[in-house]
This record gives sequence, structure tokens and C-alpha cells, in this order.
Amino acid sequence: MIIKESDLFKGVSIGALEKIASLCREKVFGAGEVIFRRGDPAESFYVLQEGQVDVFVSGQGESGIHFVMSTPGDLFGFMALAEPPVHVATATAISRVKAVQVPMDAVQRLIDSPTSDALVFLRNLVTLLAKRLRRAYGLVAEEVARETAPEIKSYG
Repeated sequence: MIIKESDLFKGVSIGALEKIASLCREKVFGAGEVIFRRGDPAESFYVLQEGQVDVFVSGQGESGIHFVMSTPGDLFGFMALAEPPVHVATATAISRVKAVQVPMDAVQRLIDSPTSDALVFLRNLVTLLAKRLRRAYGLVAEEVARETAPEIKSYG
């Protein structure tokens, strides 16, 4: 049960995980295959089992930020957990990818129940989003620094 490897589900009871896992589906994608595109409805998210996924958040023109998911348990496509549930990135398999597709229906049942599992899950979600936001801020700051750095001429 790879979902228990994900930081999103750490601390959630085995019973709740089994209910969620019963609704999940294993998916396999070939190298270069698009898993979802920016603007697609987000009805599920994925927990990586093996392989590498490029999650590209496009900016204006050709620019954007690439996040590479490569650790078993990594989550991608979690905009399904947001309103409106629409993907804001395009995910493409870099290599052969095996992932578990987690439908929002399964998670919605957990969130809607007034249990400690729901609280643990939501706390984990906030932590995950904060980590991703910090990482994105860092990547943007690096790009801005690169673009605004003074050009030093070489006289050699």
C-alpha cells in the first residue's frame, strides 16, 4: 500500500487507509506520456511508486517551473484537493512510471468525517503545500537572480 509512504497519509489510521486504497487504481505510463495537462479537470491525484515525472507549471510564454517527482510516495496532481479542482500544471512521464491514482471521492469521505484521521490528513496537506510553496519561491528567486544579475564582461 504505497499511499502510506506518502507524507500526505502519515499518521492516518490503517482502517482509513484501507478504505482509500480500495478505491485506488494502479496506473502505468510510458516515457514521454502526458499524465494530465494544465486545465484538465482534476478528479484524482497520484502517488508515485516508481519512475520519474516532470510536473511543469507554465508561466508566461515559454517560461515556467519544473518539479521532478522521483521518490516513491511523492504526490503529484494534488490540485484535485483544491477548489476549483483543475490541474494548474502538466505532468509528463520522464521514464516508465507506475503510480497509484487516488480518486477524490475516496479522500472526500475521509475529509468529511469528523475524525482524528481527517485532522491528520488536513494537517499533512497544509504541510505539503507549504513545502511546495517554499520550493517554488526558491526556484523563482533563483530565476530572478539569474535574469537580473549584472553581466560581467570578460577582457581575457
